[in-house]
Amino acid sequence: MTSTVNLSNKAFILKKEARDFVFTRSSSVDVNDTDEDVLYGIVNAVCSAVEAYIGSPVINDPALVWEDEGGWPEILLPYWPIIEVSEVTDSVLGDYDEEDYVVSTKRGVVLLADGSDWPASPNFTTVTYEAGLGEQTVDDITGEVTAITGVPDDIRQAGLEWVRLIWRSGPENFTETSQTPSIAIPKLTKGLLEKHKLKVIGIA
Repeated sequence: MTSTVNLSNKAFILKKEARDFVFTRSSSVDVNDTDEDVLYGIVNAVCSAVEAYIGSPVINDPALVWEDEGGWPEILLPYWPIIEVSEVTDSVLGDYDEEDYVVSTKRGVVLLADGSDWPASPNFTTVTYEAGLGEQTVDDITGEVTAITGVPDDIRQAGLEWVRLIWRSGPENFTETSQTPSIAIPKLTKGLLEKHKLKVIGIA
């Protein structure tokens, strides 16, 4: 038997990192496949919860979509930093060309290049974009996550601390860990994540 749980597309902790941080037994023989499956389920749950807590993707999401009602000079995208805006479309006018708009990647703002307001109702503007802090490398054959790059160390540490707390809390807290952590976010994790919480800002 081998482990059957893969890391999710939101996971920013590698399997080996989780094993090394959580399993403190003297021999790896003491850790069985069931232990590992439970652990990776906890990792997936914690990584999703960290993303929800800071209010923005940790692992880059290339398929984010935002619909804006317009009428203002700027479109404020809900998640940033922005990696790339792939498409901007008006419900009446059609697609904008890249030279028609300007993107502030650090602040999540999209402006029309000529300085005018975005068309208001009945028009609405759809922005398709990629945002996040880091990325996964995934093996094309196995589907396993083999590397994490770009994610700040304090976010990774925060996730590991939360995972270990859940593991040490006992088997009764291992239920439904694939979706929601069974132990509330600890103070140490909160402290490490606080500076990364998304704050809504406008044009400077």
